[in-house]
Formats: sequence, C-alpha cells, structure tokens
Amino acid sequence: MLLGLSCLAPQGFIIYMLIYGITTLNIFTIIILLSQYMGRDIKMIQDLAGTFRNHPYISIAFALNLFSLAGVCQL
Repeated sequence: MLLGLSCLAPQGFIIYMLIYGITTLNIFTIIILLSQYMGRDIKMIQDLAGTFRNHPYISIAFALNLFSLAGVCQL
C-alpha cells in the first residue's frame, strides 16, 4: 500500500484502496447473509463449517473474496 504512494502514483493507491474496500464490504456482507440463512450468529470460524453443502455459491464467493484479500490472484 505504501509502495503506491512512494512511487508518486496516487492513481494506483486510489484503485488499491477502492478494491480493498469493496472486497472487505463483500466479506462482511456475505457473513451477514450466511448468518441470516443459517439462523444463528457467526462468531467463530467453526460456525462456517458445512456451509458449502447448503450454500455452495455463497461459499465460493466468500472464499474468492478471502483469497483476494490475502493477495492470491484468481485465474
């Protein structure tokens, strides 16, 4: 993140922060959506166990967003 500012490229920094914000918003939205579908609060990672069987598309979107936040490129 600071590399974008140090290279005097504020456009790259703005794009990075925009993508980071959208990804973070997606993750929290998916957690809220899953907690409503499951009917219980998600407080620990163990609460997400078995969600792929019941909600596969939401689970795939959640995993892609987490990989994106971790810095892994999707193909």
